[in-house]
Amino acid sequence: MEELKQKAKMLALKHAEAVLKEVAVELVFPALKSVVAKSETKIDDAVLMAMEEPLKQALLSMIDGIYKEA
Repeated sequence: MEELKQKAKMLALKHAEAVLKEVAVELVFPALKSVVAKSETKIDDAVLMAMEEPLKQALLSMIDGIYKEA
């Protein structure tokens, strides 16, 4: 029974990691772009353009770190 619990836990963690990464790429950054597009200031457009890819990579790296510890 304990082995089955471990397998279930590993499957859940594997799929949770994939879901988190997809949410980050498919929802978080499009939402951020939407908010920036509605803003009247232009500085946030420039900041997002410069920081989007580094932010995305940092977030994905953080997610990887969470699951390497598990």
